[in-house]
Amino acid sequence: MATGRSATFFALIAAVVALGVLGAGAVLDIDSRPALRIGAFAITVVAGLDDLRTRRIRNVLTAPALVLAFAGAPSYPSAALALLVAPIPLLALAILQPGGMGMGDVKLALLLGAVLGRGVIIALLVGMIAALAPALVVAARGGSVRKLAVPFVPFLAFGSVVALFFGDDLLSWWLGLSA
Repeated sequence: MATGRSATFFALIAAVVALGVLGAGAVLDIDSRPALRIGAFAITVVAGLDDLRTRRIRNVLTAPALVLAFAGAPSYPSAALALLVAPIPLLALAILQPGGMGMGDVKLALLLGAVLGRGVIIALLVGMIAALAPALVVAARGGSVRKLAVPFVPFLAFGSVVALFFGDDLLSWWLGLSA
């Protein structure tokens, strides 16, 4: 099991890697930030698979991914705002329904805010809608939805992929409906 010290160590390694990638991009006159975001997404996939297996999202994964995500952000103000706002709904659920939503899910929303910026709204909505599917199946079979224990990270990861490829279009469409 990873300790807080190893999570800090891996976050520092990620910071050094991020500085190296950004420096190489500056020398080569290319935008290297997408490579950092891809690295953060890769770690998110690993965290999702780990969550399915262990029902935990480890800091040793989220700490370096957060460093890479923020370093690779297309817009630092947007990433900082999304990083701060994205975890709020999941944190509220974790506080209001202990055992339902875990703090690992909250940490991952923080990470996705840094990666996706305002697109994190789409990731959270799509993830929550996708997470309804197991609940609907259980309810249709007459089971208790309250006792259903389903890892949320895979659904959040799905939502983030949708947001990555279609987030701007979906957000523009959604905001256009409310105008």
